[in-house]
Amino acid sequence: GVKGADGGVSQNMLFPVEDTRSLRELGKRQLIFLCRSCQNRATVSEQDAREPVYSNDVNQTEGGEGGADHSFVANDPTLPRVAEDCPECGHSEAVYFQKPLKRTSTALEFICICTNPGCNHRWQRNAL
Repeated sequence: GVKGADGGVSQNMLFPVEDTRSLRELGKRQLIFLCRSCQNRATVSEQDAREPVYSNDVNQTEGGEGGADHSFVANDPTLPRVAEDCPECGHSEAVYFQKPLKRTSTALEFICICTNPGCNHRWQRNAL
């Protein structure tokens, strides 16, 4: 587990977030790791802050993705989930991430992937 600022140890996955408390109190932006279950916090060292936490690059291929396997994405615990009915199987939960509409565009679209293990259907939304 990771020892947090309060001395507690969390065995849960910690997510990188901006510490809004230090922004309000000190006027300084700081990265921390936060447990979404117990709210345990762990500070990030200067060395850790220089290294990327995770990057998800989505590449468009000519002719679409065809029969691509999205099961690894649907099982990713770091992706947010939404109560969204799958248009393929009707399952009521999906993971989602964002990607630019076009390479030169600043507009984003949401990519949803059904979490039903037998489905893993992928669809796009302009908003959630």
